[in-house]
Formats: sequence, C-alpha cells, structure tokens
Amino acid sequence: QWGDHHDVNWHWAFRPDTQRWRVLPAGPETKSSAAALLFAGRPYLVGGREYKGANLRSVHRLDSASGQWQAQAPLAFAQAAHGLGVLGAQGELLCSVGGETAENGGDVLGQVQCLDAAEGVWRVRTEMPEPRHGLGVLSLDGKLYAIGGARQPALTQTSPRLDRLSLKAGAVAPP
Repeated sequence: QWGDHHDVNWHWAFRPDTQRWRVLPAGPETKSSAAALLFAGRPYLVGGREYKGANLRSVHRLDSASGQWQAQAPLAFAQAAHGLGVLGAQGELLCSVGGETAENGGDVLGQVQCLDAAEGVWRVRTEMPEPRHGLGVLSLDGKLYAIGGARQPALTQTSPRLDRLSLKAGAVAPP
C-alpha cells in the first residue's frame, strides 16, 4: 500500500529575512512523518516513523555551534503524523499534538504531550476532544490551535474541526 514512501534524513529551513531556503545538517535518523519546529531559538525534530518499523519517541535539537543534531528527552510515547506547537504566555512548552500509531493496524491519537524545557521531560497534559493525525498546529498569543486532520488511519474521514488549547493554572486544558 505504501510502496512509494521512503525515509529520509535531510531537512531544510526557510529564512523569512532572506526569503531563501537553506539545507540543514543531515538528521541522525532516517524516518518519515516527523514534525519540526523552532523552539527557544533552536530547530527541534520530533517523533516520526521508520518505513518498515514503528513510531519513534526520539527528539533532536540542532546545535548551531557544532552543526549537529543532539538527542533530547524522548517523547512520553511515540508519535508520527502529529503537529507541533508552542504553548504558554512565554512560549515555555513545546507540545506534540495528535498523530497516529503504526502498531496493531494503526490508531489515531488525541493526546497532547508537552516538553517543559525547565524540567527536561515530556508529559501528557490533555487530550483533544477528537483524536486526529495529519493535522495542522498553529501557535498564537500563548494558545495552541489544532486544525483539521483525519479521524482514521491512512487519511480517511478528514475533519474540519478546530480546537483551541490554552495554558490554565499550570496545565494544558481544552477550552
């Protein structure tokens, strides 16, 4: 079914100031369906899946001085086809939203797990009202928006849903 899919370890970054793309150093793993985001001024590469394997818990951050990807605290559980966003008034949480598993025939995830940079650990903080994968995630004004996605594995039953997640009393909670 997915014979045309290939894992890769190459990445690009867009620079709005120059309106140009640049090639980043090769990643430490070949994979697909990972998510990437700039968090605390550094590129992060989170989760994903190996074509002939399972989803990954791995998290890497690009060190600009050495030009190398460095392993970070792993996800609380493996995610692929998920979205990433930054949550909190000061952008203090990196959050991985939704996704899907490849195990046991596949399943769609609704959990939102967040990295507290001060503690260096990922924790499940809440769940989306409707689990989805292949979704878009937007960070705006300290809130996280989970946009669209599919309710079933393999991009079936797409959803027009929009969920807003916000930081309340130290925890992530749906609106």
